[in-house]
Amino acid sequence: MAIRQRYYPTSESDQVTWLTNYRNKIGTHGPTCGIAAGEVTDTQADLDYFVFLLHVWHPTLQTEVKEGTEYKKLVATGSGATVALPAASTFTPPTAQPPGILNRLFNQVGRIKLSAGYIETIGTDLGIIGCRRRHGTSRAGIHADRATGNDQPDRAH
Repeated sequence: MAIRQRYYPTSESDQVTWLTNYRNKIGTHGPTCGIAAGEVTDTQADLDYFVFLLHVWHPTLQTEVKEGTEYKKLVATGSGATVALPAASTFTPPTAQPPGILNRLFNQVGRIKLSAGYIETIGTDLGIIGCRRRHGTSRAGIHADRATGNDQPDRAH
């Protein structure tokens, strides 16, 4: 499982917005921060697939399970005329991607943050800057790991 990152939203609806923004902007900022064109394309494919799962496929399945349960109850104990079996949805998903999409994404974000071409404006545009204190001088209790660039909690010494 991917390590939680402070810049990554917790609600799935906010994740869809964040992932879509990152997907749309990595092509602009990735090369500046040392991300090769092929990796940019792979990241976009990963995010297309994951956004589809979060925004279309999973919510549709949840709805259909509820409808199926109601239909089953109606058939078992209801009355009246015959009711047709509910139709299942069909999808045309993006190309399936290997497991570990968030792991790859967070690793890439870490490399971007450590790259020579990275500036705060890029971080803001990609949405990869973690929580900050009120005065904006530093992230409370968080630092970027020097090896990965990912957010890590400060350790008490």
